[in-house]
Amino acid sequence: IRSTVQELLDEFTGWTPWVRRFMELVPAHLLFKWGLFDREPLPGWSRGRVTLLGDAAHPVLPFLGRGERVDVLGIDLSRAGLWGAWNIIAKGTLGVACTLVLVSITTVPDLLKGLERLRAPRLLTAIAAFMIRYGEVIRAEAERMRIARISRCDNARNLWQAKALASSSGVLFVRSYERGERVHLAMLSRGFTGEMPELGTTRARRRDWQAVAGFPAAAIAIAVTSWIL
Repeated sequence: IRSTVQELLDEFTGWTPWVRRFMELVPAHLLFKWGLFDREPLPGWSRGRVTLLGDAAHPVLPFLGRGERVDVLGIDLSRAGLWGAWNIIAKGTLGVACTLVLVSITTVPDLLKGLERLRAPRLLTAIAAFMIRYGEVIRAEAERMRIARISRCDNARNLWQAKALASSSGVLFVRSYERGERVHLAMLSRGFTGEMPELGTTRARRRDWQAVAGFPAAAIAIAVTSWIL
């Protein structure tokens, strides 16, 4: 977007007069808003007692990396950018590995109990616990409806049977809601106070702590290595 000398001066109101006089000498056809410019490298940066430094000597676009460059498969890349990409990949891989290990060796009740010990909001853990338990209620109700439908020779699999599937979904919602209400009343009649009963307490052994500490140790080692290099 083209600009004017007056707009440039308005941006530097109150500056030293000689700086504003230099701005007044800029040709109007060279003024742009948010203009991005580049130029060929100069043959020399010094002349007499004057030396150009920084972007005055080698201007670059603001979205290009600076610093040491590395050639990878014919592509000119920033060394700092490569280290940043390595950090992201390494930390992301460690995060996924930690999640997979946690999910594969820890049961859902233990996960919820761990969240409570970490002082997670009690409402959040209660909602998560009920979602897991009532998910099984919905699955069981849908399985019974499917068996009942097949026993009546109504196995809806084709597109023109979509209406029957939609009706079954509505019935499934109503039945699941009613059964959920019955489950809730049964829990209240047995003294439910809003907290799931704890069937047993499992304590971590030294070997478990050593295995778990390996992932953060690896992440710290990667971070320190990238910081040093």
